[in-house]
Amino acid sequence: MAAFSQHIGGSVGAVLIWRCAAMALRYAMARDFKTHRRWALRLFLVANAAWFYRIAFVLSLLLFKGPFGFDPVTFTGPFPIIMSFAQYLFPLAILEIYLRAQDRPGALRRMATAGILFVLTLAMGVSSRGSPVRRRSVPLPAVRPFVRAGYLVCWGRVRRE
Repeated sequence: MAAFSQHIGGSVGAVLIWRCAAMALRYAMARDFKTHRRWALRLFLVANAAWFYRIAFVLSLLLFKGPFGFDPVTFTGPFPIIMSFAQYLFPLAILEIYLRAQDRPGALRRMATAGILFVLTLAMGVSSRGSPVRRRSVPLPAVRPFVRAGYLVCWGRVRRE
């Protein structure tokens, strides 16, 4: 059941990408660039949903000092199910808050929106710097022979050394 709901989340994300792209194109062709910009921003966020998933995943690992809400072996549990939808719904909700703050006057609303964006930017920065993958990365000298061999095989220049 968990895998099925994650597939549904991914499928809904794909439909949203197509929908946002179609709407952005429609308003660009109609030369309504203000509305086009809004749909293009939505498209950008929905298309980058996998990156938001990774940011949230690493942030949860850092905050809870280990797996939280999922089995690390099977990757099942409530966290992956929720994130399969939240990976595009949460960024879209934040964008809507930003766009509404832009449209309506009021310094308090704009300052609150700026504060939300600042906190989320800090969280993304911490998550991308604290990634467990970065800490355990393989140094380039260890990878270089494999990259070179792959290049030579790919271009048909295999030599015996």
